[in-house]
Amino acid sequence: MTDEKDRRRLIVGSASTYRPHQLRPFVESLRASGYAGDVIIMTTFWNWELKSYLRRHAITPVTIWSMRRLHGPVATYRYQVYARLARAYRERYDQMMVTDTRDVLFQRHPFADIASPALAGPIPASTIAWCS
Repeated sequence: MTDEKDRRRLIVGSASTYRPHQLRPFVESLRASGYAGDVIIMTTFWNWELKSYLRRHAITPVTIWSMRRLHGPVATYRYQVYARLARAYRERYDQMMVTDTRDVLFQRHPFADIASPALAGPIPASTIAWCS
């Protein structure tokens, strides 16, 4: 994969209350995979330690404000934020990957087997479904 293609790709995830050691496998395996594109990780306002760690690895922390009474649990509210990011950056990026963070390891470039910028997602048989 070339850096030029990665400049038009975005990976987003959420780690609102995680500590750096919990995100280390995600961050280090992603960077070791050769992915050089942008990454946005949503976190809470008070999680300074994680924000600092993410910045050191060229990952943009974005503070999310969630009030359970207004937005419901953060675990579901994050999908509204993902949708807002997709709309806000639709001219900047050709591909956007939404992923879990704490339990994800990258064994190769995350976009290596994606041949189309169409919607892709996992299905139970561990294959990819393409929609246009």
